Amino acid sequence: IACGTGIEPEQCNSGLPKAVRANCTEGIGDNRPGAIPRDPDTWQAMSVMTDADGTLLWQRVDSYRPHVDPAPLGQNGGSAAEWGTLTSEGGVVLFMDDPAAGSLGIMKLSPQSLASGNGSGKGARVVEVQ
Repeated sequence: IACGTGIEPEQCNSGLPKAVRANCTEGIGDNRPGAIPRDPDTWQAMSVMTDADGTLLWQRVDSYRPHVDPAPLGQNGGSAAEWGTLTSEGGVVLFMDDPAAGSLGIMKLSPQSLASGNGSGKGARVVEVQ
């Protein structure tokens, strides 16, 4: 399963209660402790793998950012996963978009990076297509 996580900008003005609308425009879509505030239209790619019975095997959240960016993941820039498919060697390829940047990203996760369960991005190859 692949999806984008973020706040659709037009949703901040769609008849929400005043307090929720204010949080939305200030990037507080998730007010749980430890959540990173992010502006509307800043996306992350969430991918999930389950077995045939629906048992969670792994999940991870990724986002494109320059390797020199010191900001926490998801605070600046972003990429939303739109589609995912399995590779012949047991990995996953995710197709991501970032409409604001006018680009398409392709991220390949190796079976080793999926088995490690870490979110370090090791084993991931990212290609940005403009």
